[in-house]
This record gives sequence, structure tokens and C-alpha cells, in this order.
Amino acid sequence: MKIRQLTYAALFVALTTILKVYATVFLFGSTKFGLSFIPSAIGSAVLGPVWGGIIGGLSDVIGYLIKQDGTYFPGFTASAIAKGILYGLFLYKKPKNLAGVTLAVLTTVVFLDFLVNAVWINILYGTAIKAVLISKLVTLPLYAGLQILILYILFKYLSKEISKISE
Repeated sequence: MKIRQLTYAALFVALTTILKVYATVFLFGSTKFGLSFIPSAIGSAVLGPVWGGIIGGLSDVIGYLIKQDGTYFPGFTASAIAKGILYGLFLYKKPKNLAGVTLAVLTTVVFLDFLVNAVWINILYGTAIKAVLISKLVTLPLYAGLQILILYILFKYLSKEISKISE
């Protein structure tokens, strides 16, 4: 493990945690909207899927310890880890063009935010999966579109800096 990677990972954990705690709101009861996806995705793109998973998992646990906005459930931590891994798989050492960013975001949103997290909400609160999925159908397309737009713009303007860090 390189000290440089560890330092960048710590920075991305801190940024993700801060945005998770202070820049996240609940919409329609079961869907969170926030900006923590930004440093999580960038950290995964810069450091790779393993570090992306670590960033996702640590920021989820630390964020919960700072601000409990519900019951802690390890399934959501597993989703955060998987999200970091997926961002890393789709974006690490690969072109950060519109197609790549769209594929990364849609994979994480559809598979994790929509399907897997609906199961976690069902297990945790007993809410019918169908009800959770219906509520997420309203918000997740907008959220996915915003994520794609924001990440694409950031990757476009930060591409030189990201490639320097990734080396």
C-alpha cells in the first residue's frame, strides 16, 4: 500500500462523509438525495475498485456515527461498498466520457439504489418492496440524470488532474 493512495483515500472518505452528513436529504420517505456520490465516484475513478469500496464503506459507517438519520443497517454499508467497487470498475483507468459515466451511474442506481436498497428497506422497516420501488421510480430517474450530468462535467474538467493522481 502506498502512502499516497492511503492519503487520497482518507481525503475522499472525509469528503464523502461530510457530504453524506451535511448535503443529504430524504425525498418521499425512502429515497435519499445528496452529493456524496461525487467524491465517492471520483475517488473510485482515481484509486480503483478496491479503494472505491473502502471509501464507500468507511464513509457510510463514519457518516452514520456522526449523524444517525435512521437505524444502522449493514446492508446499506454493503451497498456503499458495492457502489464504490462498481464506480471503480467502470471508471478506473478508463475514459470518463458520457457513455462510461452513464453506464457507471445507471448500473449503481438501478442495481443498488433501486433494487438492492429496496430489499434493505423491506428487511429493516417492513415496507412492502412494491411500495418502495414505486416511490423510487419517481425520484431515481431524476437523481440518476443529475448524477450523470454532474459527474460528466466534473470528469471533463478534472481529467488532467485525475490522470496525474491515477498514475
